[in-house]
Amino acid sequence: MIGTVGYSAFSKLVFFSLVPLWGMSAFASDFDGSIEIDTLSSYSRLKVAIDQAFKPQFSESGAGFKIEIPSATLMDVGVPFGSEKKFNEYLAGIHDERIEKIKVNEQESKLIIEGKYRFPSGEKAFAHPRMEHFDFRKDEQGKFIVDFFYQKGPTVTEVARAQKLESIRQEKAKIELFRRKEEEKRISREKRIQDGRAALLFCEQPFDRNTTVFLKFKAEHPQLKLNSYFPDKVPDHRFEYSEPKGPGEESEMVRLALKLTRDNQHALSVKTVEFLEKQYPHSKYLNEMQFLKANAYYRMGYEEKARDLIQEIARKAKGTEVGLQAAGFLATQSLEAQQWLASLESFMNLKREMPKHSMVWLFRYGIAESLYQIKQGEQAREEYEWLSKNAPKPEIRAEAAFKIGDVYYER
Repeated sequence: MIGTVGYSAFSKLVFFSLVPLWGMSAFASDFDGSIEIDTLSSYSRLKVAIDQAFKPQFSESGAGFKIEIPSATLMDVGVPFGSEKKFNEYLAGIHDERIEKIKVNEQESKLIIEGKYRFPSGEKAFAHPRMEHFDFRKDEQGKFIVDFFYQKGPTVTEVARAQKLESIRQEKAKIELFRRKEEEKRISREKRIQDGRAALLFCEQPFDRNTTVFLKFKAEHPQLKLNSYFPDKVPDHRFEYSEPKGPGEESEMVRLALKLTRDNQHALSVKTVEFLEKQYPHSKYLNEMQFLKANAYYRMGYEEKARDLIQEIARKAKGTEVGLQAAGFLATQSLEAQQWLASLESFMNLKREMPKHSMVWLFRYGIAESLYQIKQGEQAREEYEWLSKNAPKPEIRAEAAFKIGDVYYER
C-alpha cells in the first residue's frame, strides 16, 4: 500500500518561516535526505525527495540524463532558501561508479536535475557503453527513485579478442582455399601429363588407313563487313538527299516528297515522284527522287520492284553519289548473299566508273573476294597484293596480305 510521508508544500513554508529562530547552519546536514545515491552491486539508485503531487519527467541527455520537475523549486526537494551554495557543495560529493556527478538547476517554472554517466575503463570498458534505467515512486517515503544499470554488452577487450579470432579464422580459410586450388592444379597437371603420354602411345602405333579418318584442312577466311560502308537493308541508309530552297512547283514537289518520306507516308511519296517524272522529266533532282521512290517501295514491301528501279538508277546515274549509293547497295547485297558473279560485276563497274574515288580500295576488296570465291586465284592475288599496300587502314592491309596465302592454298 502506497502512503504519503513528508512535508506538504504548505507545511514546508511554515517550517521555513522559523529558520531565523535556529539559524541556517542547522540545515547543512539536512541535505542528505533531499537527493542521494545508493550504490548496490548491480545498480545505482538515485533518490529525490519530492512530494507525490509533482510529476518528474525522466529523459536521456547526451552522455547522461535529465529529470524535469514542472512547477517545482529547490525548496520542494528540501533545500531552504539561501542554502544554494552549501547545497551545491553537497551535490559535488554525490557520485558513484555509475553516476559521475549531479547538478540541480532551478528555472522559472521547473526544477531540472542533471547527471552524467560513468562507465568502466581499461579492460572492463564496454565496446558500446549504454546505461539503462527504471524509475518509480515510493510515495510512502515521499521519494522519486531511478535505478541505473549498465546495458549488457561486450567489453572492448572481448570485441578485440573476437576480431582477432575472426581474423585468424579468415586467414585459415584463405590458406585452405589456396591449398585446395593448388591441389586442383596439381591434379589437372598430372591429368595433362597422362593424356600426353596416352597421345604419344597412340602416335607410336602403326599407321592403318582402315582405322584412320582424314579431314581436309581449310584456312579461316574472314570477310570484311561492307555494311559499315554501304547499306545492306534499305538503299538510302545514311544517304542525304538534296533539298531545293528556291520557289517554284518543281522545288515544291521535291520538298513535298521528302516530307512525306520523313512522315512515313510512302505511298503518297511515290505518287508525288511520279507527278514530278511526268511534269519535269529533265529535272536535276530526278535521279535522287527516283532513288527515293525505290526506297519507298522497299519500305512498303515491294522489294522486287524496288530492286529493278535501283538497278536502273545504278546504270543511268554513273559517277554520281546517288549512283554510287545504288550500286554499292546492289554489290553489298550480292556479296552477302554469296552471289559471287553478280557482286564481281557490280564492284568491277564501280571501279571502272569511279577509279579515283576515296573508296576505290573497297571496290577492289569486293573484286578480290568475288574472284577468290570463284577460284580465279591469280587475279584475286593481284587485288589482295594491291590492298596489302594501298588500303587505308593497317588492319585491312594485314588482312589482305594474310589472304594471299589463302589463294595459294586453294590453288
